[in-house]
Amino acid sequence: MARLAATTAAAFVEAFLEPADSEDEVAERFATHAEQLAPAIDPVLRAAYKQHLAESVRRGMLSPADREAGEAGGAQEITVCFVDMVGFTRLGAEIEARELGSLASKLAELATEVTEPPV
Repeated sequence: MARLAATTAAAFVEAFLEPADSEDEVAERFATHAEQLAPAIDPVLRAAYKQHLAESVRRGMLSPADREAGEAGGAQEITVCFVDMVGFTRLGAEIEARELGSLASKLAELATEVTEPPV
């Protein structure tokens, strides 16, 4: 999904960015085109998902032992954590991308330091 969104945004830039556009004009134009594109892309995404799901099933995700036991032996329980940092978007508009990336890397490093296995 991220690759599709990045590709779409890049295509928008190529097709719709005009010389001397203000930031507001670009945002408005991109939002309008994205809103128009969303209904058209929905069936494509649904079809792609169904194909990927069918392929996963076709590859045989479960062994005979898994089916016999009634559970997937190779399954691993995981926990995912998301952080919403107040002011991060605003900060991103005020500092260089490299500096923002360094800050994000430092935050990830700090998060890694405070976690304990089996994280």
